[in-house]
Amino acid sequence: MVFFLWISVILQIFEMVQVVPKFSYLSILRAPRPLIMIRFIRVFLKFSMPKSRINQIFKRSSQQIYNVTLFFLFFMSLYGLLGVQFFGEMSNHCVVNGTDPNNVTLDDLAIPDTYCSNIPDAGYHCPKGMVCMELELPKSISGFNGFDDFAHSFFTVYQAASQEGWALLMYKAMDSLPAW
Repeated sequence: MVFFLWISVILQIFEMVQVVPKFSYLSILRAPRPLIMIRFIRVFLKFSMPKSRINQIFKRSSQQIYNVTLFFLFFMSLYGLLGVQFFGEMSNHCVVNGTDPNNVTLDDLAIPDTYCSNIPDAGYHCPKGMVCMELELPKSISGFNGFDDFAHSFFTVYQAASQEGWALLMYKAMDSLPAW
């Protein structure tokens, strides 16, 4: 392991002196450098505990994990059902004027795919040259999030709870639904 540390130091010096260009193929020699931490971690793995104590810790923590998992599933199911009831299927999209609803291609949709509302004075209204139309798009085009059914709603609630892409879900719901 120390060998790779020295290779990394030498390579760094060569880059600083500009003998070797930065981000060259020689930088692959730095790849084993994180393995040096294994030596440090191995010191902490040498402690031992009685087997009964380890079993007691696993038993107590498994009960707590079980309770948290039940609460999490209840929360996700509750808000998934509320999402299906409140929002339902958000299938109105902005499409080019004169588009046949039975033969919609990606070229007919607004870029980016924009959700809209057919209700006047509510939600998002399409720009000129486009019309708001209810479409039954496959999930491969419209995405796998939404409140169409319980499974997709459960996934959407999880996505919103993870705070990864929740803003897009919020704008999708705001554009599709009337103002409350």
